[in-house]
Amino acid sequence: MLAKPTKAISEVLNRFENQRFTCEYKYDGERAQIHYVSPKSSTEYPPATLGGKPIKNLAKVFSRNSEDLSGKYPDILAAMNHWVRPEVESFVLDCEAVGWDETNNRLLPFQMLQTRKKKDVALEDVKIRVCVHAFDLLFLNGKVCGEIYS
Repeated sequence: MLAKPTKAISEVLNRFENQRFTCEYKYDGERAQIHYVSPKSSTEYPPATLGGKPIKNLAKVFSRNSEDLSGKYPDILAAMNHWVRPEVESFVLDCEAVGWDETNNRLLPFQMLQTRKKKDVALEDVKIRVCVHAFDLLFLNGKVCGEIYS
């Protein structure tokens, strides 16, 4: 969804004066979907195959156009070991990958995120860190959770 940038919150408040409205922060990052299947998953997923054999462990990051971004975001995949709970067998998470300045604890502009190497990035070579802002859980443990938007 396209957002109209504003210089201050007062612009928003003036525009919607005397009206009920809701707003949310627009993250300046790259839209992503994280797909995960645990090695202990009790369900076999047909798309999770390699050479025709089912894969019991899968973690991938995809763009909104289904481009595999996993090689660009090894830091996201590495962090999953810390934030995926043991009872989670599978999920698809719709999110925004946003550049993060660890020194100043602040979000970075999209242009900084775009300076990252596009593929085959070694975890130790990542210069621009990212944080993941999740906004929709589409699939969890074999069940559809939300609407899939195109």
